[in-house]
Amino acid sequence: MPPIPAHSYTCVEDVLGYYLANSPPDHALWKTIEWRLFREYDYPAPVLDLGCGDGVFARLVFDRPLTAGIDVLAGRVRKAGAAGAHVLPVTGDATTMPFAANSFRTVFSGCAMEHVPPMPKMLAEIARILQPGGQLITTVPSGYFSEYLQLPTLLRRWGWEAGARWYGRLIPRLLTMVHLYHPAQWRMLMADAGLELVEARHFMPRPAIALFDKLVIIGNMLQPVLWTIHGTKLHDQYVRWMYQKLLPYMRADAPTGGALLLVARKPRS
Repeated sequence: MPPIPAHSYTCVEDVLGYYLANSPPDHALWKTIEWRLFREYDYPAPVLDLGCGDGVFARLVFDRPLTAGIDVLAGRVRKAGAAGAHVLPVTGDATTMPFAANSFRTVFSGCAMEHVPPMPKMLAEIARILQPGGQLITTVPSGYFSEYLQLPTLLRRWGWEAGARWYGRLIPRLLTMVHLYHPAQWRMLMADAGLELVEARHFMPRPAIALFDKLVIIGNMLQPVLWTIHGTKLHDQYVRWMYQKLLPYMRADAPTGGALLLVARKPRS
């Protein structure tokens, strides 16, 4: 587990530096851009962090502990408890959450929902625990994710469509991404669950996803070496070099992107 932040962060540059010092560069790229977007919204309490993981991301985003956090992995929940990001960290399944109906005004989720196979059941469960007028704010990879990866783009340019499709399926599978939808598909899924999609905002434009693809491969191959040199001057030099490479991508928005920030509401009646 990376060191627990002492407080929420207010500067995107500090978040990027934190993640680069403590995680693979692809993770640093994605989570820092997510952080920037999430900081632009309000989160009326009580708040549930769905797919809370180790709690570090919530500590970076919020200046107060959230009401509750839930994750299917008990080890992560124990770490979230140590991070102090949630008043009540809970081990549980997103499709059968141990909360009463109308318990939360906000459900917050940072790129977790795409990993849960029974999406309709999870969305119905979110609608159940939200209060009337409550909101879901979540990030997910979009329907453009596989298309915008770097290698499929090159393979298509070289005329190898089958290889591009194969790789476009491989990376989401390796990252356990089950759902890659466009806003119209999310709108229908949420409507079926009793939620109204009120905002769908693309982020991670094509250049950012192409870079993410390269970092997934190269960064994770180098990760054992990076952990070996962690805490040394050489690692500090790596962090400074990578920081300069990634910083230009932090504020890039576009009409389409490989990820989405979604805001949905539960009708009041």
